[in-house]
Amino acid sequence: MRKNKLYLACSWFTPEQKKLMAEGYARLAKNPTVDWEGSYRPLDHQYRGWNTDNHPELLSDREWEIATYNNDLLGIRRCDVAVFLFNESEEDPGQGFELGYARAMGKQCVMVTRAREPAKPLNLMLAIGPDRFITLDQLETFDFNNIEFEFYSGKVY
Repeated sequence: MRKNKLYLACSWFTPEQKKLMAEGYARLAKNPTVDWEGSYRPLDHQYRGWNTDNHPELLSDREWEIATYNNDLLGIRRCDVAVFLFNESEEDPGQGFELGYARAMGKQCVMVTRAREPAKPLNLMLAIGPDRFITLDQLETFDFNNIEFEFYSGKVY
C-alpha cells in the first residue's frame, strides 16, 4: 500500500488550536495510507530548532519569519497531499495562503473539520478550494490514495 507524504497545515496559537492539532496528529499517525515520518509538520521543522512556544519573540524576528515561510513552501512542494486541520471558531488566514499555494502546485487538498458541516459559514476560498472535506473522526481510516472530489455543502461568505 502506498503511503503519502502530507503537509499538515494547522494553527497552533491557542489552546483550542493546539488540541485540534494533537488530536489530528494522533489519528493521522495511525493511518496506513500516511507516511508519518516523511510528512511535513511545520512545528517539527522550526528554523534552527527555534521554538516559538519557548521564545514567542521569534514571531517578530525577520530571519525566523522568512525562513519559516520558505520552509513551509518547501514542505508543500514535496508533499503528496496537503491536509488542513481547520478550527472553524478561529480561522487562520495562513491556512488560506497555504491552501492557495498547494492548489497552485497541483496538490490534492483535504480540509478536516470537527463536524461534517461547520456551524458557521466558511470563507468562499476555504470552502471551494479543497478537493474533499472530512471530519476529524475519519482521519485514522481515510484513504489518502483514493481521494475523490466532493462539493462542500455548507454555507459560505
